[in-house]
Amino acid sequence: MTVLSLANLNRSEPALMRLSEEARVEPILIPKVGLQLPRQMAFEKWLTIGRQLSEVCTSSSWCLGEWLVYGEDTYGSRYRDAIEYTSLDYQTLRNYAWVARRFSLSRRRYTLSFGHHSEVAALSDPEQEFWLRKAEELGWSCKRLRSEVRASLREREDSDPCEMDTTSSEKWPQKMTS
Repeated sequence: MTVLSLANLNRSEPALMRLSEEARVEPILIPKVGLQLPRQMAFEKWLTIGRQLSEVCTSSSWCLGEWLVYGEDTYGSRYRDAIEYTSLDYQTLRNYAWVARRFSLSRRRYTLSFGHHSEVAALSDPEQEFWLRKAEELGWSCKRLRSEVRASLREREDSDPCEMDTTSSEKWPQKMTS
């Protein structure tokens, strides 16, 4: 788990973040528009920083989603004021909240990104589990997961749900006739 400490939350000044023990030789400044790294650092330290930044990106989507869900549940319509404070697109934030609601903490896959979860959020819980497990086991990117899910949904749409497979128990409900 990555622990970050923000030394300054003032929006007009860069925040000082301590990414790891290894990266503390010189401070790493993370202003709103970039990243200031020390002049020299070992390759391994540079890789560690990249991994931790990647984890922060995924974590921030979940955190913003949880924050919005809490605000909506606790403050009702007043949470919209907070949305304006973030300076992020309304629809993006609504997506974060929707995905956070669709996956309890216990169902989130640590090895997969928020984007992976977002790709399957509209599916039923068992389907979500199936696709996330496949993505995890096969190392799929979000793009690959999206492609596989869409192909599966197209196959379902192309098959006639009114036909019955006579070699096994009934898989599809009979067509209703009026």
